Amino acid sequence: MDPSNTFAVYLPSTFKPGQRYPLVMAFDPHAVGALPVKKYRDLAEKYEFILVGSNVSKNGQSQDMTENIYQSLMPAVRSFFPIDTSRIYLLGFSGGARVASLMALSHPGIRGVIGCGAGFPGTESLPEFHFEFFGIAGLGDFNLNELMRLDDFLNKTGNRHFITTFPGPHEWPPLETVEDAILWMKLKGEPGLSRPEQKILELETSRSYQKNQSYRREILKKEESIQRDLMNSLFSKDLQWWKGKISGFEAGSRPGNDPETEWMNQRLLAFLSLFCYSNANAAMNQDNRELAGKVIGIYRMSDPGNPEPEYLQALLYMRDEDTTASMAALQKAIDKGFSDKPRAIAQNEFENMKTNRRFFDLLQKMK
Repeated sequence: MDPSNTFAVYLPSTFKPGQRYPLVMAFDPHAVGALPVKKYRDLAEKYEFILVGSNVSKNGQSQDMTENIYQSLMPAVRSFFPIDTSRIYLLGFSGGARVASLMALSHPGIRGVIGCGAGFPGTESLPEFHFEFFGIAGLGDFNLNELMRLDDFLNKTGNRHFITTFPGPHEWPPLETVEDAILWMKLKGEPGLSRPEQKILELETSRSYQKNQSYRREILKKEESIQRDLMNSLFSKDLQWWKGKISGFEAGSRPGNDPETEWMNQRLLAFLSLFCYSNANAAMNQDNRELAGKVIGIYRMSDPGNPEPEYLQALLYMRDEDTTASMAALQKAIDKGFSDKPRAIAQNEFENMKTNRRFFDLLQKMK
């Protein structure tokens, strides 16, 4: 095993070296393997499976790199721990969910995937597959529509699958929702219907449930149309227009509106934040400072508690050699909790520019 390909692990207290256990391997989009391990270790304890979290797999890696990480990690885990190779499951959130699905598509021995906040890496020309899929998305998750479309796709393939939601944004799901996935996967070989399956059978006979599902799909269709309009308006509309649009989303997301509409507006704000992040970075990479400044302004309005727009603004000011404004923007980012940007990235951005010591003193506070 590559010594840099490390992982976090939880073994149930009943662990015995001579006994074989199911494996749940988790992929976090930021390569923080301890996060899902700590979050779901009580499930590993309760249902007696080995829980592993990769410290290396993360967003932004090529498919070949992801494959190499997996090809190194899985044999290592199987050599260290007594794994029941007929009960290997992959768990992932966001980009990590895509990694989990991609690896299951590439490796027939995977029995099931729990995909949180994202679906497959694509549903075009997929190979035949036999793993089970349990999808989870927050009602405020901008990828909810993607999982609903995946549900339709899997209905056509006949593969065993289940899609559920929880009241929350784009984040690792709560313990009880992942427990539903564990029960549905029947890690301990429980006979009969699982708890989620029993719930859905009860709901499907309810006319109110059927009506709500139909209404949700109408809302999601409307949401897709609004997303397209937002993408088409990024370059053509001014900041005043965006201010009014974002204010409308914020008003629509507050309690007192129709619940499905509230969640839709929350998803639209989350989508806009991610869309602006991507385009702001692209504009910065192209040194299109005017466009970058505009997109950062929209980003800040759509996600006011996020420190990232202030950080990007600091970079932009430094390109204009405005050290005073850059330090002020960086201080705002720090005040908002900015601490997860590797110092090396910031230093690479600034080291070729003439700056004073006070600016780099602020950079040190980020860690």
